[in-house]
Amino acid sequence: SGPETGYGYIAAGANLPDAAGVRGVERFVEKPALETARGMLSAGSYMWNAGIFLMRADRYLAELAAHAPAIAAACNKAMAAPRRDGLRIHPDSAAFLTSPAVSIDYAVMERAANVVVAPVDPGWSDVGSWSALYELGAKDADGNVLSGNAIAVEASGNLVRAGAGKRVAMLGVSDLIVIAHGDDILIIPRERAQDVKTIVERL
Repeated sequence: SGPETGYGYIAAGANLPDAAGVRGVERFVEKPALETARGMLSAGSYMWNAGIFLMRADRYLAELAAHAPAIAAACNKAMAAPRRDGLRIHPDSAAFLTSPAVSIDYAVMERAANVVVAPVDPGWSDVGSWSALYELGAKDADGNVLSGNAIAVEASGNLVRAGAGKRVAMLGVSDLIVIAHGDDILIIPRERAQDVKTIVERL
C-alpha cells in the first residue's frame, strides 16, 4: 500500500498451479532505501513481509536443524528438562538463553526450500513506527493526531503525544512527530520516522 522503508519485503515468483493466489518466493528483501521501495512497489511483485509463517512443526524443526543448528540445539536442551506445572510446560530458561538471537527470517525462511507466499489484507498493522501510529490515529480537521495536553494552531499532519505534566503547542508546522515524555522530547519529520534508531544510537 506504500513504499515503506521500515519493513522487509518478499519478492513473489510464479503462481502455484494448484493453489490460487499462492506464489513461489524468489527472495527476501530487508528494509530497502526509499527509491528501492518505490521501484518494488511499482513492479507489483513484492509484498510486505508480515512475519506470519505457517508450517508443520516437524518440518520447521528439520529446517532449523539444517540451517541454524545452534538454535535447534539450544531449543532441544531447553526441552530436555522442562519444569511442568499441570498442563503447562516451561522450557529451561538458562538453556534457551544460550540460543543465538536470530529472527526466523534469517535463520530459516530465507534458506529453506519450497517456501511460498500468499497475499493477505486483514486490515492489520504491527504499529512498528510513529508514522504507523499517525496513520491509525483519530485526526482533527487539519489531519493532526493529538494526545495529551497538545495544541495545534495553523498546523497540519502532525502526530503529537504530550506525556503527563507536559504541554505541547505547535504553530505553523506540518508533518512532524513530537513526543514529550518525562525529561525527553523527540521532534522528527514524519517521513523520517524510521530514522529514530539513529537518535537511540547517539543516546
